[in-house]
Amino acid sequence: DIESPISSTRGNPSISCTGIMAGLTFFFFGAALAFPVSAIAELIRPAARAVTTSCVISFLMGIDPSFLIENPSAIEKPNSPPDRVANPDNMSALIPDSGPGKDLIDTRLLAVLVIDDLESAVPLAESLLAGGIQAMELTLRTPVAIEAACRIREAVPEMMLGIGTVLNTDQVDEVVKAGAAFAVSPGVNPTVIRYASAAGLPFGPGIMTPTEIDASVQEGCRLLKFFPAESSGGLAHLINISAPYNHLGLKFIPLGGVNLGNLGTYLGNDLIGAVGGSWIAPRDLIAERNWKKIESNAREARSIAS
Repeated sequence: DIESPISSTRGNPSISCTGIMAGLTFFFFGAALAFPVSAIAELIRPAARAVTTSCVISFLMGIDPSFLIENPSAIEKPNSPPDRVANPDNMSALIPDSGPGKDLIDTRLLAVLVIDDLESAVPLAESLLAGGIQAMELTLRTPVAIEAACRIREAVPEMMLGIGTVLNTDQVDEVVKAGAAFAVSPGVNPTVIRYASAAGLPFGPGIMTPTEIDASVQEGCRLLKFFPAESSGGLAHLINISAPYNHLGLKFIPLGGVNLGNLGTYLGNDLIGAVGGSWIAPRDLIAERNWKKIESNAREARSIAS
């Protein structure tokens, strides 16, 4: 059996410490005969500090000091900073220069959708494509959302399928099974971001403050959802909060309050990778199955984005 250091029979802590200190005293006396005092001090200072610390800790905790001397990493350093940020090499993060992130920037427009009726899923996607919209964020706000995503993925593979309102790890699993190209969330949840990364799902968190930008950057994310865009101050607010991070090459996708009136203003700014909006296919038009109006809205948005 492997004994723990606390129950080890290698020696009583107080006796072991006494023996160690006696040995050091004998060593110091012998060394004094051969070396100057200053040289001896420099030679033994690190060893003396380590041994003294180990003896004190072992005495207080009842641990054999020889264990601590041989295993210095066993002494925790609670105030030590982490070796690196949480996930700077997140290869599944939504980033602007490769993968789905680059595809989003290339297409410039993202239709944000809420689907209540499964039978609306495929004709909705087809109407958006006909109007020039090649990417969507299907939100997980209804019970049929995941099944709707599966139907779109199978019947309209040309549509870049993204899933929004991803709030927990169970939803990440569902999104991966649905075959989505990417996922986004309204806020920053490091647990969800890391879980999505482990699952290979490109993920973009939602931000509206410098703190949230900072947290997203720490997780390796560089294409971020700016939400809710207009009610939090619009483009002027985004310019201000993102200024300290401009050297990192971040890009943003504003959603919330974006419409045909301000679409061009957003797209004209270098911070903006793409723009998302529910005005292209609002919930009421989907419920009415007004595919022609949705296609017309898509065409109008595409004409501005182009």
